[in-house]
Amino acid sequence: MIAPALAAALAAVRPQLNRRIDEVRRSGAAFDGATLGAFIESAVDAVAQAVAAHDPSRVTLTVTAAIDTALQLGVADPAQSSRTALVRETWQALAAPCAALIAAQPAQVLGMLSNAALHIDRNGGRSAQWRRDMASHTAELVSTVGSTPNLDTGSAVMSMSVSDTDMDTSSTIPQLAALGQLLAWRAGLAHFREGALAAAAVLPEPLALAALRVPPGIGWAEAAAAMQRDPWWGDKEADIATGAFTGFGGAFAGPPAVVPCDDGFIVDGRARHHLLVADRFGAVLQPADADDFLGAASAQGRHPEVQLTGSSLRVGARTIALDLPPDGLRAVCNRHTVAVTSPYTHAIRLLPLP
Repeated sequence: MIAPALAAALAAVRPQLNRRIDEVRRSGAAFDGATLGAFIESAVDAVAQAVAAHDPSRVTLTVTAAIDTALQLGVADPAQSSRTALVRETWQALAAPCAALIAAQPAQVLGMLSNAALHIDRNGGRSAQWRRDMASHTAELVSTVGSTPNLDTGSAVMSMSVSDTDMDTSSTIPQLAALGQLLAWRAGLAHFREGALAAAAVLPEPLALAALRVPPGIGWAEAAAAMQRDPWWGDKEADIATGAFTGFGGAFAGPPAVVPCDDGFIVDGRARHHLLVADRFGAVLQPADADDFLGAASAQGRHPEVQLTGSSLRVGARTIALDLPPDGLRAVCNRHTVAVTSPYTHAIRLLPLP
């Protein structure tokens, strides 16, 4: 069953929709009508209902753009069920909070949200957390933009509320993108840190502070400078593990070896090499090559406040009992992080330096 708003829109654009589906079929792309139908009933229906509650005059245009976007994303391919599920969950979660923006620019906003969710998932981020945070903070963005100065200029942006029909998407959609980037970093994409901090300059200051859960009494300029300087600022008790055996879906064919570099660590995963970037929100592995590993191998990787004794690791005032045999344990440090490896595990343990 679908809502009346979607049913009316589909009836209005049926010839156009059929032509678009025929194009997809002729292109050779995998296509299953029942799979597309299920997506329309669950995800496009949620979008149509949200836009109908905001501006009924935009529903037909939105439905047309939503189905075209869905086809471009490959949701009609039964072999892409996990990818389609992620897009569906994203649209369902964000349709209502983003209704005003979707109504204004449906293809742009739905495509942006979908691609962001897929990128977070591909890079090992916490996509469910990102959806929850986006739903919460997008509502704040839509309701508060216009009354709050931007971070970098101190000037107010155009007022917009959820009841507005005509909005300045030239300023608000970039703000949505910046919010998505900031929350993707918080959802585990550590390599987004510098870009997210820079992008946050277009957001209202209270929203940026709330998105990163900065403690009360700290302004954005101070917080951003601290987070730029120290990737573990705000959580010096963090303890993160990353990596797993390739046979279980992980990245490493054998217990990994690490060497420090400016951006993090270069990891020899026995079959492939990776750049490991970590901070208080998570850890990400990106492609590297053997030359990167060999080029960084001469770095000492020591820190005066890090000491490994047997299976006990001391990091400043912290003492961590490692659940691993002492044989072959290594603690390697870069400027802000210690990485612990062992020949008995495929995981790398990461802790902040004091």
